[in-house]
Amino acid sequence: LRIDAVTRAIPARKRMLLRVFTTLAALVIVSLFTYAAWGFYKVTLDEIGEASQIGQLFTPSRGAMIIVVGYAVIAFHFLVQIVLDISWLVSGQEPPPEWIAEAVHGDASQADELADMPAGAPGGEP
Repeated sequence: LRIDAVTRAIPARKRMLLRVFTTLAALVIVSLFTYAAWGFYKVTLDEIGEASQIGQLFTPSRGAMIIVVGYAVIAFHFLVQIVLDISWLVSGQEPPPEWIAEAVHGDASQADELADMPAGAPGGEP
């Protein structure tokens, strides 16, 4: 969870650094959910031999695997976002306005305003 008032009050590079830490925390939480879902999947595998599940296409273990895969995909998304943010921070280059605006929760209007500014304008590209 991000605190909107804090992210709007700090410069873009610090905002991205804060986003790295918050996304890292979200990645840890989702990883814990993935681990718990994997444990649930293993429990449902023990029940697969029951007579009531013979011949069923959709078993509880397959449903549990959907949960595991879903959490794993979310974790992968967070991991990619962290890698991209860190690469922008390490490179020293200014990230595109859309990427900075996304750091304030997808405020597309701010990204559009920055992209439409003429070169050399205050806040625009040099």
